[in-house]
Amino acid sequence: MVVFTSDNGPHHHECEDSPVYDGNFFESSAGLRGKKTTLWEGGTRVPLIVAWPGRVPAGAVSRVPAVLTDLAPTFLELAGVPGSGVPYNASDASASLVGVWTSPGTGADADAARDAKLLRPRGAFQLEVCRRPESDDSCATATYLVDEFPRKLHKLIKFEADAATRKERGEPNALELYELVGDPLETSDLAGDADAAPLVRRALEVRGTLRVSADRLRPG
Repeated sequence: MVVFTSDNGPHHHECEDSPVYDGNFFESSAGLRGKKTTLWEGGTRVPLIVAWPGRVPAGAVSRVPAVLTDLAPTFLELAGVPGSGVPYNASDASASLVGVWTSPGTGADADAARDAKLLRPRGAFQLEVCRRPESDDSCATATYLVDEFPRKLHKLIKFEADAATRKERGEPNALELYELVGDPLETSDLAGDADAAPLVRRALEVRGTLRVSADRLRPG
């Protein structure tokens, strides 16, 4: 088996004592908003290509949202570790991708909806970025709601920093809500819409059950 992927979107970096890395040079984010260390799709959406002759159908495409933490339970299941296809603990929404890889279906809406619900019985998964692991104030979370996938896929971003810091980073709002099927470039923030208020509340509730605190990221 060969798995090709990346841990984040393109990086852009420049400082006096190191080379300039221009994340726009190859247009590798394909127009998606954001870069590495952000939770917009340009910072998190990456290719995931699997070659496994005789097990993964050649040329098959799955539309089901996945996250790289899913690879651990996937490989453990392939290694025959008992119980490895289920989440590790109450705060972990990772799941094995073996079924999605080996039986991707036709790519139709019904197949995508079936696999999304089987993979995420809790109806959500979450990403978190911390610029300084020692401080929750430097963190942001992106909570994905998959219940209506593939017709809709909502993502709520919550920034923990104070207003002045958010403005400096180009993150003026504490909350941002996007519907990624219709708006993959994240041009329309729905968080302030009255009609979206139930989605925001639900995403915040789910976030509270999935979030990993900075304490768990520190060594030891």
